[in-house]
Amino acid sequence: MARGLLDELDEYGHALEEAATFKTGRALRQLFFAVIMFGAPAAVLWERFKGPLSEDYAGRLDERAAYHHALCDIDHMLRPHGRCLRDMGLPEVEDVTTEVGREEVRWNPEDAARAVEEWRPKLTEEQLSVVDAVITAVRNVHMRDRVFFIDGPSGTGKTVVLNHLTARMRAEGAIVLCTASTGIAALNHQGGITAHSMFQLPLETDDPNAPCGITGGSQRADLIRRASLIIWDEAPMSHRNTINILDRSLRDICQVEAAFGGKVVVLAGDFRQIPPIIPDGSKADIIDASLKSSVLWPIIIKKKLRSILRSRDDRAYSKFVLAVGEDRVPTVAMGEYQTIPLGSISFTTSLQELIDFVYPADVLSNQALCCNRAILSGTNHNISEINRFVLDMIPGEIVRLCSADSTPPCAGAVDNTLIHTDVLNAISHSGVPDHILELKAFEGGSEGKPVARNGGDEPPLTQKVSVEKLGGWRNPPPQYRTRHP
Repeated sequence: MARGLLDELDEYGHALEEAATFKTGRALRQLFFAVIMFGAPAAVLWERFKGPLSEDYAGRLDERAAYHHALCDIDHMLRPHGRCLRDMGLPEVEDVTTEVGREEVRWNPEDAARAVEEWRPKLTEEQLSVVDAVITAVRNVHMRDRVFFIDGPSGTGKTVVLNHLTARMRAEGAIVLCTASTGIAALNHQGGITAHSMFQLPLETDDPNAPCGITGGSQRADLIRRASLIIWDEAPMSHRNTINILDRSLRDICQVEAAFGGKVVVLAGDFRQIPPIIPDGSKADIIDASLKSSVLWPIIIKKKLRSILRSRDDRAYSKFVLAVGEDRVPTVAMGEYQTIPLGSISFTTSLQELIDFVYPADVLSNQALCCNRAILSGTNHNISEINRFVLDMIPGEIVRLCSADSTPPCAGAVDNTLIHTDVLNAISHSGVPDHILELKAFEGGSEGKPVARNGGDEPPLTQKVSVEKLGGWRNPPPQYRTRHP
């Protein structure tokens, strides 16, 4: 859905229709929420599937009440993402609950207390000192500096500390807002959500004075005011302007001039990992966009975790990874690139040797083994080259699927119908599958699943195949698919 591969209404309808055969009302509503967040026509799908979507309520309530409760559940899913039923074109219903009330009853203090008892003995002295410092700041409302940054290499237990803090506060009935810079990182926290969704931060970071989308009288503003602790994981990935916008917004919402409106805020992350992404930016531009360049950095209390726990049984490897992250490993010139010698780690500079190691002949003949292996690369260009080699090693004929590109009629000065198909077919960038997708039927194993150029059964994001090499698009095979820029 995120790639825009689902175009027709029937595709969304088929997905919900199939899911309705085995999903309960609650699970089906979660799928419904997912598809409408990616652009599916919510009102049309609701009218078609409102029966299955409210099935769990229909057994004990009349039809109208069942629809009402189902819509309330969908609205509760939309609210954390800054949306509501009205925004999606769905029928509005009266909901007497508030965001604060829903958050208060969302977590069971007894379950949180058991989690605290289970994990506290497992924490190191270093981790416990961080937890105690944050708890002290939460309880001391007169404390001046209440913003923390937990820094530590990968594997030092930052997530464990944050989850322990969350459980400890919720065991006391306090409200904790768990956010992260990415959706993947947010999954590491109970009730986690991206910071942009929670605080409705602007996606564009060029304007440091841009406002967030939360008004002072809204339920979201009330939830923030009632929160005892705000967590932002993987904060170093975000642009400093985004952090500054949140600081200014919280000051306005809480009507307090202290940093972040006087809230206890815990930022966490590792500056050795992914920095803010600046398109075509220099090293100086990236440093300027970093959290360390923010005017808030001097007043943030820094807490460091140094003991690597995840790979503590292999101290040599842990030491090597830490040295790489801190740029203490001498590099070796290899052509135009500066590479890091891997020491005792096996390596090769030959693409053929790499493929023979990961996908030898006995693996390529076994579908189950192929699904458990992968080659990672920093660029899509390299992955495309590797995919091409691997696909050529698999026996069988290539099936080429061409996209059916077209332009919708446009009312205005520009006539989209004048755009030639060659131009549409040449579109290839992140988020848009290429015009030609090559597949092979897997002859090994029992399922016979197709093998794509990307080594799986999904279209690749960016994979360039020369149309001249394939004989030109004017004589495509009879199979077609749709795609969207």
